[in-house]
Amino acid sequence: LYRPPPTNSPPPSPPRPPPGPPTPPTPPAPPIPQMPTPPPTQRPPLPSQALPPAPPPLSPSPPQPQPMRAPPPRPPPGTPLQTPPPNAPPSPPPSPSPPPSPPSHSPPPLPPPAPPPPAPPPAPPPGTYQAAPKATKVSNVDIVWGIRGLEQSMSAQLDPFADSRGTPLFDSTFDLASAEAQELLLTFCGDFGAAHPELTHGVRRCFPWALRLWAATQGAGWPIAREDFDRVLKSFLDARPDFRRDVGWVPDAPAAKWARISLRTTFPEYSAAVLVRDQRRTWEGAVAGWVAGGANVTVS
Repeated sequence: LYRPPPTNSPPPSPPRPPPGPPTPPTPPAPPIPQMPTPPPTQRPPLPSQALPPAPPPLSPSPPQPQPMRAPPPRPPPGTPLQTPPPNAPPSPPPSPSPPPSPPSHSPPPLPPPAPPPPAPPPAPPPGTYQAAPKATKVSNVDIVWGIRGLEQSMSAQLDPFADSRGTPLFDSTFDLASAEAQELLLTFCGDFGAAHPELTHGVRRCFPWALRLWAATQGAGWPIAREDFDRVLKSFLDARPDFRRDVGWVPDAPAAKWARISLRTTFPEYSAAVLVRDQRRTWEGAVAGWVAGGANVTVS
């Protein structure tokens, strides 16, 4: 049966244009020039190497005979066999042998003995200065005549920052111008150290020695007469100001009120307070034997 075309079909295509002139043919490509092939390289032949001949095969060596060991001796009949216990510890390994001892050398020769120490120098005569021992640092001891003690108030004793140690209490019976006091001080400087070598090691400062020499130059003699003593003593201190610390004049006093002699002791300077206290008592007892005529002594 004929069916009519649907109404919604696409419109017919337009007519094709007529064909144009034909396309000219493409010219052929020029030929590629060929490179000349080089001739093959001729290598020289390798020299022939002669191989060493193979070693001859090893022939098996004949077995070496083993030395025969003698069997252990058999115990006599009737001896019980000794078997180790089942849990016996293994025997310890043998201890290593000690290393060989080094070759012994003869000891070096001993040095010659040291020469004996020199003999100590002779002791100086009494009253002269002696060198301090090097083992300890010695201290000084001042022997003061004419002072009975120090007056210390309770406030001064309780004040640790007080500059003054107290007020001195002078002895009204001390008379340095007397002949007995002059001879006592001069004898003390010369003989006390010889009588107590365990306490003193020499004289540090003794003004009666220098005063006697000065009096001889002034024609005053020794002991100095009472009427000339103050004049000679003042002129001596003017000529020797280093001894002013050993003779004291109190203001408004007509004569010297105290005198001091300084010695060196063998007691160490830095010691415990208990040892210093015992040493002070020993010194006071030794000096008390030299005090006469009511003169008092103070050890500082």
